[in-house]
Amino acid sequence: MSRDLVATIALRIGAIDVDVALTVGEGQRVAVLGPNGAGKTTLLRAIAGLVPLDRGSVVVDGVRWDELAPEQRSVGVVFQDYLLFPHLSALDNVAYGLRRRGSSRAEARGRAAEWLARVGLAGLGPRRPTELSGGQQQRVALARALAVEPRVLLLDEPLAALDVTTRGEVRRDLRAHLDAFAGMVVVVTHDPVDAMALADRVVIVEDGHVVQEGSALDVTSRPRSSFAADVAGLNLFRGHAGDTGVHVGLDLDFVVSSPHDGDVFAAFHPRAVSVHVARPEGSARNVWHGTVEDVDLRGGITRLRVLVHDQRIVAEITLAAYDDLRLAVGAPVWVALKATEIDVYPA
Repeated sequence: MSRDLVATIALRIGAIDVDVALTVGEGQRVAVLGPNGAGKTTLLRAIAGLVPLDRGSVVVDGVRWDELAPEQRSVGVVFQDYLLFPHLSALDNVAYGLRRRGSSRAEARGRAAEWLARVGLAGLGPRRPTELSGGQQQRVALARALAVEPRVLLLDEPLAALDVTTRGEVRRDLRAHLDAFAGMVVVVTHDPVDAMALADRVVIVEDGHVVQEGSALDVTSRPRSSFAADVAGLNLFRGHAGDTGVHVGLDLDFVVSSPHDGDVFAAFHPRAVSVHVARPEGSARNVWHGTVEDVDLRGGITRLRVLVHDQRIVAEITLAAYDDLRLAVGAPVWVALKATEIDVYPA
């Protein structure tokens, strides 16, 4: 018997047609990453049985879950807002699922106390959710999901409600608990840091469809969509190659270092793009005139979005270089890129 989750989810919700195939193996953690409104949460809710399928199936360990009611599925869910019962203590929130599955009150509360201790909340069982911090509420929600010993654990933006200072610590703790979980995990997030930290495989979903999947390295080194490129921090263009040229726009062509043919992606890091106020001299084979469209100051780094003909190129320079160039939105600039800095691969 197979020991995995195989979901083929096809449904329409609002204006989005969700059509996603997802496989998660025994002990595997998969992050579903994508922009807001891509259909990620709908995918989780379909696996849990909270929204019906129009077509497809959800099969876990060879059993058709889509033919079972939600309460019959061995699933634990941590929702984005945790959805703790405000009138129940932390202890009784964790015990709730156990009671629903037939445990006596004493047994459920005993196991709930053990789980609160496991997530670092020993002694906080009597407190209600409003008396807990965001990080503590997240741990209670995780304990509630794990206490029922589910085959499948679903996490919907589990860290989104936390502030920056709490997020890193809770992320590390969550990773440790997921490492100890023997079932299958699906983490939905729009945050690439969470995806890379919590999962061993990444699935990119946009507009209800899978556009790329693989290891974090696969997805970030050779992105295949604008969202994946943003995650990786790369410039990405799709075009048509012939010999050492790639045509990507009405008036924009790249010269690359080796010959290619057919439809391709061309990717390069913003750090590889140099910015000048006068046409540069040197070995760069790609030199264009453009206009600064946006300036983003991030610590000691400045990211410039430059409009070149009908395309946007992001360049990354030091704050000192930005001050020397005295650039502002609307300023004319020259940008240059060496052919060897462009990674070209089949589209």
